Amino acid sequence: MNKKEIPLGINIISIFYYLIATFVLVYGLIGIFGMFVGWSGLMSVGLKLLGLFLGILFVVLPFTLLFFFIGRDLRRAKKTARIVALVIAIFGLVGALGILFLGNYQGIFGLIVNGLIAGYLLFSKEVKKFFS
Repeated sequence: MNKKEIPLGINIISIFYYLIATFVLVYGLIGIFGMFVGWSGLMSVGLKLLGLFLGILFVVLPFTLLFFFIGRDLRRAKKTARIVALVIAIFGLVGALGILFLGNYQGIFGLIVNGLIAGYLLFSKEVKKFFS
């Protein structure tokens, strides 16, 4: 496999992270917009809303950028992107197991997706070769 040939799994994971970045941005902006529309008549809460707005901004924007750069850098064969994606997938696995342990079977989706990503990034020979 040529170094410039991106494995299909890396392309799929990269697109997945682009989609996550898009959802985080859209839902974050909807949350910010909804917060100001819903509370616009209450002037006494203005400073609290400003603090909440800044909090959302400092959470939404960094996570959007994080997921975007992971998606981009996976395709560029950057080892740090592989490591960060692997860590996020492992945290996702732990979270999905916790959700399942609490009796919510919707965690199966997270378990499957994060398990596939972690397994692929850890054990695939083509991934190891691509990132070497």
